[in-house]
Amino acid sequence: MNLRGDYLGGIFGITKGANADTIVLISIVMCRSLLMTFQGTEKIWICILKSICSMFLIAAAELKFMFLVFVLILIGASLCTRYSWRKMLLLSVAALVLFVGIDYATALFDYKGTLSLENLWALATKENYSSSSDVNRLSAISSLAKNVIQNPLYQLFGMGLGNCDTSNFAVCNSAFYQQYGHLHYTWNMSAMLFLETGYVGLCIYFMFLISCGLCIYRKYKNGDGDRLNHQVALMMILLCLMLVFYNASLRVETAYMIYMVLAIPFIDSKADNAHVSMLRD
Repeated sequence: MNLRGDYLGGIFGITKGANADTIVLISIVMCRSLLMTFQGTEKIWICILKSICSMFLIAAAELKFMFLVFVLILIGASLCTRYSWRKMLLLSVAALVLFVGIDYATALFDYKGTLSLENLWALATKENYSSSSDVNRLSAISSLAKNVIQNPLYQLFGMGLGNCDTSNFAVCNSAFYQQYGHLHYTWNMSAMLFLETGYVGLCIYFMFLISCGLCIYRKYKNGDGDRLNHQVALMMILLCLMLVFYNASLRVETAYMIYMVLAIPFIDSKADNAHVSMLRD
């Protein structure tokens, strides 16, 4: 179908931005696969095949962000499991797959060295993203506070939920979006949080993610539930902290996949406790 870049959404569609769902799906699949392989519950060739397919999709969809996520998943899965020859073999193969994927993406989109950490950081922190008039990922909050919301009260508490939102129907667009929609702030979760809930809302949201991670880690250390579910959830918490600044995944339907993974450790724990109580009775 001659699709690539932002339009390569696979089962999530072929509209612009559909690959945000692909980021989350690949992250979940690779987290589980690597952890299971390191623990010896999945065959190593299956994990290698998943890694190759994932890297092909990452390169073809121009998901530069996922190269970093893939590295972090490898590190996280390694830290969660014990040393073994399977781990060393798989890490070596995964590193090779990563370098091949980067070369493939470079050939497709003619990056020519722009995938270095310095260049990626420069792209994420520059003042504008897709044009000279919108906001970028890591500089969105400072730009909005400087140029749009200068009232200290609004900066602290925001303009209210829904007061900066948009809709597929123009008549439902907020007045704020009608005036500032050209800034593309809706593309970024952190920008939307800041505009609607201010610095207080940002802190509360990060506290939610961190507290959720701490609860899951406590269950993991106490052996309360399935360790694999805990490990995957903890790694997804780290991904969430990155996605807040990367795109709007956490405020659209994509987030259902993430929150399902975060909920499983608590559901699994309650199911185990109920089972134990029935056995005692």
